Amino acid sequence: VTGVQTCALPIYEGRGLIGKYTSSGTPIITNLISGLNTPSGIAIDTNGYIYVSSYNGGTVGKYTTGGTTINAALVYNLGYAAGVVVDGSGNLFVLTDSSKVGKYTTAGALVNASFISSVSVRPSAIALDNNGNLFVADFYNGYVGKYSSTTGSGNSTFITGLSYPRALATDGNGNLFVGNLNTLNNSQYAGIGTVGEYNSTNGAVVNASLITGLTEPMYLLSALSLPIPPPIGNLIKSVRPSFTNMFVGVKYQLQISGDLNTWTNSGAAFTATNTGIVWPQYWDVNAWNQLYFRMQITN
Repeated sequence: VTGVQTCALPIYEGRGLIGKYTSSGTPIITNLISGLNTPSGIAIDTNGYIYVSSYNGGTVGKYTTGGTTINAALVYNLGYAAGVVVDGSGNLFVLTDSSKVGKYTTAGALVNASFISSVSVRPSAIALDNNGNLFVADFYNGYVGKYSSTTGSGNSTFITGLSYPRALATDGNGNLFVGNLNTLNNSQYAGIGTVGEYNSTNGAVVNASLITGLTEPMYLLSALSLPIPPPIGNLIKSVRPSFTNMFVGVKYQLQISGDLNTWTNSGAAFTATNTGIVWPQYWDVNAWNQLYFRMQITN
């Protein structure tokens, strides 16, 4: 898992749910996190924790990838929380409807409530790229601003001439994707729109109509936001598995596989003394294309 901007899982704003799916769209669990008050953004840090901003709740919650609540109000009293991103150094950036971006630690400690002030008239989305640039959409003025995640300085009119930008995402190739509502259906939240592609370095148009004919493209961008590779030096180079729901007194054998077909024993079999275990050994990610773990009950 690497640093992630904007949203990595689909958001169901009206129902207050976040679901988990495979990359091909197959549901794993449709209510991974529930009870949210108008979820508006989601981010995942390098430790695998999920952060969810709730627009009407004015909060950012912290959860495990299994849906367990760490703190439903990790950051609170935000007014309206319009989005959240997290960088590889453990900083949370929260976009609020008071036209500010606040900076917090992933433990919820305040760094600067006005890290970026007066970002827009009606801020609607925030994204982060792998060069440490923050992008903020101005819904009413049709702008996207670009700011430094280190200093907070930047250009509030980095991209102009947009039609109600409502969603942002970046990839690892220097592209910025903007979801626009080209028409409004008696609401500032609904309409038919497009997704445009722009150069995240200079704001140049790559394809203003990359995808067209969409209903509320805020959802499309949220679902398709991509992992951001962290800077060289912060790459995760090794992993180790953890297991739960084990039976005390039962003998287990750890097995590993590169293809889910051939499994190889790793280490000696052992008798469980707890219902869960974090394996002490690390595996080098660079040495494997794919790596799977399982805990096999032995006689």
